[in-house]
Amino acid sequence: MRPLPLREKRGQTEEKSQMLAWEDLFALKRSDYFRASLSGETGHHRSYYAAKPRLKEGNGDECSLSFDISNNRIQASLGADGAIRTVCMIRSIQPCLSEKLRGTFVEKEPYLCGPWTFDLRNDREERLERTGITTELIENIVPLTTFAAGSLACATLAFAPLAPNGADAPAGIVYALHLHNRSTATTTGSIELVGRTPKREWSADEGAAADAWQCEVVGLDHADAACESVPYLLQPGESLLLPLAVVCGANRSETAGTAELLRSKPILAWLSDTLDDQRGRLGKLTVTGEPYYADSFVRMEELCRQSLMRLRDNTMAGGFLGSNTYEEGDFKNRFVWMKDTFYASLAMTAFRPELGEQAILFYLRWGVSTKTFGRGVERFPDADPVTHSLSNSLSGLILAASYYRANGNTRFWGEHPEVFGQAQAILERVLQSRLYPDIYLFPAMYISDGDARGDFHTGSNVLVWYSLRGMARLARDVYDKRELADEWEATAARVKRDIESYCRSKGVLGEQYFEGAYADGSFVACHDGEETDVALMPYYGFTESDDPALLHFSRLALTPHNQLYTRAVDGVAWLDSGYCSASTFPAFVTAIAGAGDESALAHALERIRRLTDLDGSIWWWPHGLDSDAPANVQRQIAKCCWAASVYVLKLMHDLFGIQVDVPAATVAFRPFAPWPQFEWTGCSIGSAAFDLYYNRSGQTTTGTIINRSDNTYEARIELTLPDHVLPLAYRINDIRHSEDRVRFRNRYSRSSYVALMKLAPGESLTFEVQFAGGGGGG
Repeated sequence: MRPLPLREKRGQTEEKSQMLAWEDLFALKRSDYFRASLSGETGHHRSYYAAKPRLKEGNGDECSLSFDISNNRIQASLGADGAIRTVCMIRSIQPCLSEKLRGTFVEKEPYLCGPWTFDLRNDREERLERTGITTELIENIVPLTTFAAGSLACATLAFAPLAPNGADAPAGIVYALHLHNRSTATTTGSIELVGRTPKREWSADEGAAADAWQCEVVGLDHADAACESVPYLLQPGESLLLPLAVVCGANRSETAGTAELLRSKPILAWLSDTLDDQRGRLGKLTVTGEPYYADSFVRMEELCRQSLMRLRDNTMAGGFLGSNTYEEGDFKNRFVWMKDTFYASLAMTAFRPELGEQAILFYLRWGVSTKTFGRGVERFPDADPVTHSLSNSLSGLILAASYYRANGNTRFWGEHPEVFGQAQAILERVLQSRLYPDIYLFPAMYISDGDARGDFHTGSNVLVWYSLRGMARLARDVYDKRELADEWEATAARVKRDIESYCRSKGVLGEQYFEGAYADGSFVACHDGEETDVALMPYYGFTESDDPALLHFSRLALTPHNQLYTRAVDGVAWLDSGYCSASTFPAFVTAIAGAGDESALAHALERIRRLTDLDGSIWWWPHGLDSDAPANVQRQIAKCCWAASVYVLKLMHDLFGIQVDVPAATVAFRPFAPWPQFEWTGCSIGSAAFDLYYNRSGQTTTGTIINRSDNTYEARIELTLPDHVLPLAYRINDIRHSEDRVRFRNRYSRSSYVALMKLAPGESLTFEVQFAGGGGGG
């Protein structure tokens, strides 16, 4: 294999390669927080994991820190030393019900290979020791590992390439080594790729079909794959680049095609496309004074996106619990936890619509269990399988409603006319499952694996309401079924009425929703850590984020009033037969929904910040049963896209306050954040795009929306003022207006003011409120 001297790189004629050269990588933004050194150093100093890094190996069943990459066709996890641990593709999926795992209906057949790393040797064939190993994230996305080896300054780069303009991503992992001779003498030696032979892949079927899958390491750019040991000779100040790719496929022809595709342009052009994709999706978010949260938002969105996987034909294969790829033989490789994958997909309906489309089709096909089983059958004998997990059964409908709200197009529905019939059949089965003639609430056995408590589980019934509303909208707007739309809307109104009647009452903190309710009027008086659909009520549009009943129920989760609360770690325990932990991460995200003011919100976010790992990910079970303090953390059982998705949706919808309805052509900007200033330029929600600016300074609060979309939107800015202040003046686009030009509301028990304006493409609305008193907070 011949390495590529960088002096040749500049001579390439490919236009894209001129946009990005190797030395340019170090000028690109790298996260100030999410990096890790084998010496234990990190920028994420407030993370509990900074004091307990365990960067190299896990402890028993515990996972270890990894930096993950994925283009949804192929996925890989890297160690903090830059080595590829495992590469994964999904060969097939099939139905599979596990009596032990009640929330898994689909089994994946993964193809696993690896590990790989580069070894460096000197001219005496002695292995060069690596020092100062640090892994960082280019633009918060791509792992870049730097280290020294003798007189060489070294770096490894790894990423899963994304193709521009939505083209199919190649099933390969780019893995490149860069060497720079920083000495005054010529240095010689060799590079060896260690671990090239694929591991025997896990498979329930050890037959010929499994053995047909291929994994190869190929040279890219001007490098070729002639041998595994590559000599180098570098003059003082000279550099070279050795670019490789791990390519996988169902047969040798497929891997050869992937290699040819990857060689069609330089690796740094692929990297540029991959970074451009992320920039185009998320834009640029800046939080003044607390830049951590902008970085964290990107990392959590990536944790969701990377957890989703596609098959060779680009249809969805479900996903993993999080972004990390497991080792060979790990049972978590096999199963699709339906609820976890649903939440990751829910965030993608806004930020990655093409993944949202595939998720809709996946859940309409696989979201309903084929039978009921487990302890839930004792509560609801002879129930329709839609009752097994009511929320999973409705997942395809929920995703369809969320996707339509964010995108509003008719193309997808026209390309998949079967969607409406499938969704209608599921919804009709749900409606027929009602047990009490006079109560429009529906039974549910489980959320995911845990119990959906009560005769009427609140969160599951909120999803019935949302599904009815969403399908009614599609029936009217897309399919011209107005009578059916009216019928579903009327039923949704009855469901909402009965949720308010049966699942909401006075509790220990005041008016609140309850985990579940019984037909006799009694309640389930706990808060399960996996109850997050109530926390997402504002996103679904069921209630406002400042609804006292929502605030009290969510706040109760992390107090001794909750029987599942773990005082030692200030978390909500997960307790089930054979599985238990002192805390489950979704509960910490639920705390955001319980914050009634900026101080409480800052506290809830800080708790999540401290439990976020050094790569910007979160773990399902951050505390073991033996944890005696919040700082005593672990990496169990996998990374948690469930909680990451809720984090992303809560920040987007409730804190940054961006609420978009594309079919209705409305956009609202209603910030309620603990930070005095933030901006989000190029914010793309589905098919809409806006620039957003918020500033709270002295005695003035200001919000701005600029319409970057192709269509006109009815824009609304709502500014919530500090408590006990007197508004003095209102300015709309720098023109002072009287009170009759703005609308007055009450939000979080404080005054808020609303300005409305139609915005054509390129137009902006700036709303400023000046006030006296209150000390300038709020």
